[in-house]
Amino acid sequence: MSDSMADFYSSFKGPGNLYFDIGANVGNRTRVFLDLGVNVVAVEPQPGCQEVLLQQFKDRPGFTLIPYALGSSEGQAEMIVSDAHTISSMNKEWIQTMRNSGRFGHYNWYQPITVPVIRLDTLIAQYGMPDFCKIDVEGYEMQVFRGLSKPIPALSFEFSDEVMSSTLSCIRYLESLGRYRFNLSLGESLAFHYDSWCSAEEMCGRMGSLKADLLWGDIYAVRL
Repeated sequence: MSDSMADFYSSFKGPGNLYFDIGANVGNRTRVFLDLGVNVVAVEPQPGCQEVLLQQFKDRPGFTLIPYALGSSEGQAEMIVSDAHTISSMNKEWIQTMRNSGRFGHYNWYQPITVPVIRLDTLIAQYGMPDFCKIDVEGYEMQVFRGLSKPIPALSFEFSDEVMSSTLSCIRYLESLGRYRFNLSLGESLAFHYDSWCSAEEMCGRMGSLKADLLWGDIYAVRL
């Protein structure tokens, strides 16, 4: 674990010492969180990724694997698996948008699988309110948030230029749950882009002023 990554995520530690890793994939962030000494609930619906997570972390204290996806309602849904497991998605429109943009031009989505789905509220009811929740679900962020009815103390979710309208909807939805301040990190910089945190309205304005080809990164929200 790099010192910079540890320092970045340790700033969200709270009394409960619980992090959710939503879209854990093969555990790059799960490992960092566990090394910080917090309990980690890792949510990952892809069977191949689940195997890797269990191989790496099943004996680590504080690790729990949830072999589900998160969504707006409980049940089942279709996930389209990619030959790059990091970009498998449950959002067909997102997949088509990414194909059109050329961002992932070397990869294909080819295998639909059916995965079980629970709500974020259900996860919180079972494991408690997380101090921090990382959400990386390749275009399915709004569906995850629609399964949440109460504000989480701190969280992050991925954004990209191609689906900026969805990002703005996520920001506004979070603000409907409680007052937050926002910032962002570009790419994998693990550094906040702005010196000062801002309101939801200000964040939406700032997003519109960002200029870069195939812009992406993570939005961070901390409850006031």
